Amino acid sequence: MKGTRCLRAKWNEWRLSMRLRAYYRMPPLKESERLDGRFLLKEGWDLVSIAFNNPDVIREQYRLLRKHCSDPFVYTVADNSSQPAARVAICQFCREAAIPYLSLPPSPFTPPSFSESHGAALNYVYRHYLKPRRAPYFGVLDHDIFPVQPVSLTAYVKEQPFYGMLQVCDNAEVTGGRLLYLWPGLAFFDAAYTHARKVDFMPRYGGDTGSGSFYSLYKPLLVDEGKEAVFAFPDETRVPLWEGDDFQNDMYAHIGDEWLHMVNASNWRQAEDHLKKSQRVAELL
Repeated sequence: MKGTRCLRAKWNEWRLSMRLRAYYRMPPLKESERLDGRFLLKEGWDLVSIAFNNPDVIREQYRLLRKHCSDPFVYTVADNSSQPAARVAICQFCREAAIPYLSLPPSPFTPPSFSESHGAALNYVYRHYLKPRRAPYFGVLDHDIFPVQPVSLTAYVKEQPFYGMLQVCDNAEVTGGRLLYLWPGLAFFDAAYTHARKVDFMPRYGGDTGSGSFYSLYKPLLVDEGKEAVFAFPDETRVPLWEGDDFQNDMYAHIGDEWLHMVNASNWRQAEDHLKKSQRVAELL
């Protein structure tokens, strides 16, 4: 029985590998535009937001980045939406705002594999777009996270090669017994550190999206050199909107002092009060 389970696991792993390989080889969809060298900074940041079925948060995120971010940056929308109407609306906004728009191929994952879909989208963006552009710095964002105070991204990586909300999970199967990685809904990188290393945003080693880079990006510094307590990482503070303890439905979050995370903007969890929550967060912003 144990041998059968092992063979089945290897078979599933091989099938996943083949599916991802085919996905990464697909070209961006024809709706993509403004991805050429005119939108490339020799100094500053490439910021990519993974859009998913909610044009409103993309509009608000871009508005607030322009208002609060003091660094030069190119903002690109990578559209992983599963709803055709959402793709049309997001593409139209990017066209009107002259924002680079990367229309991702259909995800190789279907619900409820949202973490895997997000990770594959981020890997696609990194391989096809971010790494070839060779910007000195890059960041990846969830579509529903917003700067709410003045922020310098470059200051985040002045003394360390990456910055974001650190995830820490006990896992006896990884080196040191603890899995450490940045949540890729708010993660910023000095490309001088990542360029020669493997970047993998897929969920691996028992972690969520982003944990695939544990051994290549995070272990060398946070585990081997013990800089988890030396580097600066923001805390998450969850804020109730009303009575209830469901994070997806009843709360939003502050990450550090500068960022507000709506949480569940695409309503992938089918939250009961999603519309009311959206309206309340819009008022806060």
